[in-house]
Amino acid sequence: MLTLKELFESDFPNDLKITQDYSAFSEDSSTFFIPRVHINFDAGVRYISIYLPQEQDYFFICKKILESIGGILAYSGKGATITLPPANKYYGSFKFGRDNNDLIDIISHPFSEDIIDSLSLHFSKNVFIYSENEFTENEKNHIIKFARLLDLNLRFRSKNYLNERIKNEIPLAFISYDSNDRKIAQPLAEQLRRLNCSVWYDEYSLKPAQSLRLSIEEGIKKCKRCILILSPNYFANEGWANIEFTSIFNKEVIEKNNIIIPIWYNVEPKDIYNFCPSLVDRIAIKWNDDVVQVSKKIANALDN
Repeated sequence: MLTLKELFESDFPNDLKITQDYSAFSEDSSTFFIPRVHINFDAGVRYISIYLPQEQDYFFICKKILESIGGILAYSGKGATITLPPANKYYGSFKFGRDNNDLIDIISHPFSEDIIDSLSLHFSKNVFIYSENEFTENEKNHIIKFARLLDLNLRFRSKNYLNERIKNEIPLAFISYDSNDRKIAQPLAEQLRRLNCSVWYDEYSLKPAQSLRLSIEEGIKKCKRCILILSPNYFANEGWANIEFTSIFNKEVIEKNNIIIPIWYNVEPKDIYNFCPSLVDRIAIKWNDDVVQVSKKIANALDN
């Protein structure tokens, strides 16, 4: 299941992100938080997100973080990690350097446009705090008022926010697999979530007392694509995997669109042909035990 920290890591996927060394802003070595500067060259703005883990004195720490926003924006970058936006989301190039004050300076050169200097971009004053601590309403209102005094727009993202977001989001893809291949399906589902690709996966999507058949059929209907983990186990399955495949194949026929993303696991073309001849000419992803690379390929397919 998606965690709040994973949401922090995957949110705003189209931004360039500079994740910083928290110790530069904290005199107390026992205090830990993750500060991050977001740079959106298309919108021409910078803003900040913070991950705050479970802390005993979270209220005081949150106020200290807000007082450090100027330092986070003016961070020199020692020990920083820079995450680039996906290549299929930003069409251009980047040049990295430092200005006269030794601050990280990123020059963006979009195709057919003028260059953009990251340090010249407007700070939107938005600060997103992903807090593992549940603030009371009084604490939240007090912190928001404190942020306004600092001319900041504070937005909380808590576990309650995470749960509501998961509950209301529409999955992009349905994962169909045989239960004996869970060792593949589960890490695949988790990695896709980290890439901001919500998926229908039985362990996360099925709720107690729900009709199994209706839930599966509803999941297939909602998803625009379906990931099939094609394996000897899947081919031999005469139960739910077989029912899912029939529903998915019928969805393709009705929608007149290629919705299937096949993953080949320990199978050859002749095995695919014996199972379903029309799947042989589909461009497939071969499982190679690298769930990160497989997930990236699927994410690119879902984005097109």
